[in-house]
Amino acid sequence: MLNLFIPFFIVYFLTNKFTPKSYFVYGMAFVFMQLMPISIKDLPLRIGALLYSFGVITIGLHLYSKYVRRKKVYEKLKEKFLLLPLQLKKVILGKYISQERVEIRKTIPAMNQLIYSTRNLKYLATEYGKVLYWFMMIFQRFDYFISSYDKNIEISKEEEKYLVKLAELLEFIGEKLSIEGNKESILKIEKFQMEEKNISLNLKEGIGEILNLLKLALSQMKTKGYHKHEKNGKYLKRKKK
Repeated sequence: MLNLFIPFFIVYFLTNKFTPKSYFVYGMAFVFMQLMPISIKDLPLRIGALLYSFGVITIGLHLYSKYVRRKKVYEKLKEKFLLLPLQLKKVILGKYISQERVEIRKTIPAMNQLIYSTRNLKYLATEYGKVLYWFMMIFQRFDYFISSYDKNIEISKEEEKYLVKLAELLEFIGEKLSIEGNKESILKIEKFQMEEKNISLNLKEGIGEILNLLKLALSQMKTKGYHKHEKNGKYLKRKKK
């Protein structure tokens, strides 16, 4: 009973979002303390059982992280990204966007925690973590940009036309967001930047920075030996070079 209860107790109380592996040392100490003296002939069997259990758990956690967790992350990312064009549409109609801004602000710290957890054994960001970081920056910059419109201010006709086209662009990107198929989205961003030049400097710089980050994130999702699982529209299966 103790062998079942104590490890779960340790994992629950010692694990948090900043140190997800802090329980490991204490858990292993408990396991070794529970080892009963055995004869030499039984030692290989005991070691084999430990290695087998460790292997099964490791494979299970790896598969969950690779196929299940990341799939959920990208589905959630897609859902939150579509809040950006929704805010622009509401601004054009003169509606308040406070609720959508709150959702985006909640997403930013959640993504920071996820980015922290994607570090490799050398505590360096993985390609997966870098892409998440760029999307976090996009959400952050967009929230800063849209804050000036959250006061029901009047906008000019030229600015309104620009925001309409920008909303259409972001909506297209959000709906098409996946590991494969981002080339079309990148080309649309570049075309938009080339065509929509007759706008104010502040608007051009603010949106230009966001779109450049978006192009970078979309391109890296495809090219960096990335984990993906694109079968029947699903995410996250590794493509080898």
